[in-house]
Amino acid sequence: MRRLLDLRQDALGRSLRAHLGWEPLAHEVRAFPDGEWYIRIDAEVSGAEVALLADLALPDRHALQLLLVAATLRARGAARVQLVRSEERRVGKECR
Repeated sequence: MRRLLDLRQDALGRSLRAHLGWEPLAHEVRAFPDGEWYIRIDAEVSGAEVALLADLALPDRHALQLLLVAATLRARGAARVQLVRSEERRVGKECR
């Protein structure tokens, strides 16, 4: 069974699911003000292949979340966890 856990929650994830025929994986991920994370996976993933769709344009903001979600999936028995990343460039000030 192939599932897609979309951390971006946007049109790209919907398009990938439709094109590849992967089932969406319901989840909840949020950060508390003190820096702790809450992660809930709402489906059985034991033996499943799970692709994580994540935006890594700002890696300092997203890397820990991605690693914690991947570890949670493996702890719940996912046979394989893969990263599908996007890297949208944000327009703004450049650091020099």
